[in-house]
Amino acid sequence: MFPFQKLTTVLPARPGFHYGARYRNTAVLLPLVAMEDGVHLLFEKRADGIRQAGEVCFPGGMMDPGDSDPCHTAVRETVEELGIPANQIEILGRMDILLTVMGLTVAPVVARVQVKNLQELQPNPQEVASVFSMPLAWFASHAPEIHTIQIMAHPVVEKKNGQRETLLPAAELGLPEHYSRPWGGMRHPVLFWFTPEGMIWGITAEIIRAFLDVTESLRAES
Repeated sequence: MFPFQKLTTVLPARPGFHYGARYRNTAVLLPLVAMEDGVHLLFEKRADGIRQAGEVCFPGGMMDPGDSDPCHTAVRETVEELGIPANQIEILGRMDILLTVMGLTVAPVVARVQVKNLQELQPNPQEVASVFSMPLAWFASHAPEIHTIQIMAHPVVEKKNGQRETLLPAAELGLPEHYSRPWGGMRHPVLFWFTPEGMIWGITAEIIRAFLDVTESLRAES
């Protein structure tokens, strides 16, 4: 007889992602800093010579095998990138994990960062070109510009040398003919905020909007 009762003990209490092991798992810190004019979000601009150079992002990076959880990763990366001591980072909680079209999972970790002024920060010049902050209220009062990309399943891809590589041999597998061509076509929104400090877009913008959704009731009370 099938052990139905025992099955309940092995099913996860908090289900994860089926493809989680195939994704590159990352975590970022959403740093909240108390300033004279209210709460700010702390950002960094990526240094030249690294991936996505010049773009605005939150501190964060890949989860290492030694990291106990996304909070550990986010704090470790923030210490490494911005030089903020770990004892000045107060974890407030986590937000929903993002699954990205680039094959990444991004776990946002919300934290209060004790920083008197940005000039006291000592960012790692190999990773960070500059640091700035923006009032959270600015994002709440400025809607992002939204564009879209289309996500397709491609059974055949063209390499840089011009050769074609068949990833899914649809005909050999006996699949319908239309699976030999790209299919799907889900449209994915891409957000852009054009701030006085520069453009903030993509995953970082998506995290900001999600945070605004989470804190909407708090803003109504203030």
